[in-house]
Amino acid sequence: MFDITPSPWEVESGGQPGEYFISGVAHEQSEWIDEGYDISPEEGDRRTDLAGKRDENNRTLIQAAPKLYAAAVDVLTSLSAASLGRCERQKALENLARAVYKANPKLPGRED
Repeated sequence: MFDITPSPWEVESGGQPGEYFISGVAHEQSEWIDEGYDISPEEGDRRTDLAGKRDENNRTLIQAAPKLYAAAVDVLTSLSAASLGRCERQKALENLARAVYKANPKLPGRED
């Protein structure tokens, strides 16, 4: 399973060019984990481990976002263009599949 931090993710500028703050993720990484330790050390440790796994998957998803966006636009454009042939549409879908698998390498059905 590709576990990411649950939405909504609210993104704010970090104040510097190219710097962003994802508040939904930050909430999980601080308050949600701390609340777990208020319940028990075991729950706090479980939440810390889960947040660490989600953090890596979040990173992978964010890294893939530009290609996912470009592939989605390509698919939408090719599917709506009546003049494009089957090969062009198939290529657009394959590009989208590659981008999705890049975001989630553990997704079932992946063909390398």
